[in-house]
Amino acid sequence: MKNIAIFIPTRNVGNALAMTLDRISDEIKSQVGEIFVIDNDSNDNTYQIGIEYKEKNQMQNLNIQKNEKNLGIGGSEKKAFDYVINQNFKFIVVLHGDAQYAPESIEDMLMPLQKGDADLVFGSRMAGNPLKGGMPFWRFFGNKVLTKIENFVLGLNLTEFHSGFRAFNVEALKDIPFNGLSNDYHFDHEMIMLFVLMRKNLTEVSIPTRYANESTSPSIYQTIKYSKDVIFDLIKLILHKRGIIKYKKYIIN
Repeated sequence: MKNIAIFIPTRNVGNALAMTLDRISDEIKSQVGEIFVIDNDSNDNTYQIGIEYKEKNQMQNLNIQKNEKNLGIGGSEKKAFDYVINQNFKFIVVLHGDAQYAPESIEDMLMPLQKGDADLVFGSRMAGNPLKGGMPFWRFFGNKVLTKIENFVLGLNLTEFHSGFRAFNVEALKDIPFNGLSNDYHFDHEMIMLFVLMRKNLTEVSIPTRYANESTSPSIYQTIKYSKDVIFDLIKLILHKRGIIKYKKYIIN
């Protein structure tokens, strides 16, 4: 498992980062090549919490980085993907640092990659019982509606497109021109569309949902903006595929 990296994007999650790291099993911690945290210019003590956790637990394979300015979640992910490509990792797991997603499911996420059955694996909350796990109903409803639209446009049959818990085959990432995508939240959605255009294999595994006080989510304004961006992306893709308007980010060499 030394060819596996776990990437933890963080921003203002000083109250949750240590909990997230604690929930990664000792077996995973000792076996993966690297766990790296990118603090996206937090206004709290997130970065210091990471440094202290590394020292206290003597984790040599825990790498704590800090962006000198806010790059956006997409910007941090671009930085992480470039890093694992340059470091020759085989797989990367993306696990948000706010303790909302279940590190206990990391092995389940990796299995389809290790078997060669997938290039991208989603941890799907919607495949389980997200309302029981505390997901607000308005977020549940919006997720369902957007997913239905996305499945229709992209010809897929996923239960969720909007999970921040994902795992990638790094060889597949090398084929994706991700640096030309957004730095905002809908970067993840643009990545899905490029994986579909490149005919990569996508699958999902069911994960538990956990919304707690320490968990963070986009604000209502950010959620509305994200939803709008997703819809616009789908419209652009339809126009692009029909040859009405060509968009550079969808041109695959």
